[in-house]
Amino acid sequence: MAVFLENDHLVATIKEHGAELASLRSKETGLEYIWAGDAKYWGRQAPVLFPIVGRLKDDQYQVAGKTYHLGQHGFARDRDFAIREQTATKVVLELKADEASKELYPFDFCLQLSYELTASGLVVGYRVDNPSQEPIYFGIGGHPAFKTPLTPK
Repeated sequence: MAVFLENDHLVATIKEHGAELASLRSKETGLEYIWAGDAKYWGRQAPVLFPIVGRLKDDQYQVAGKTYHLGQHGFARDRDFAIREQTATKVVLELKADEASKELYPFDFCLQLSYELTASGLVVGYRVDNPSQEPIYFGIGGHPAFKTPLTPK
């Protein structure tokens, strides 16, 4: 499923799967800013990188003597997020730790991404909450791919 945001200037599409920005288009010019994705080159558009950015040696790490396997850029980009808040111009999507995530990353977390259209663009926010008393370790990032050349249709 996807979420559609719109204001007087822009239209945005955000996938619930991975909380990934799929489209950002100017209503005035028709200009699309986000790469459409092509599996031949790179099928993603703007994946969320969590709980790591990059790759681990041998895709593994240890916590408290136990070895965990975690692929490049983590798992958030491959999970379905829940909608926590939505208006015409803003959405907040959320991913919480569960049994599947704890097989890869043994920490409790609540990850929220927000997307909000403004008169001049799109504001993207990242929030990671730790509901436990134990420290958690993570990296977070965005990996947007922009359409080029930036010319109207």
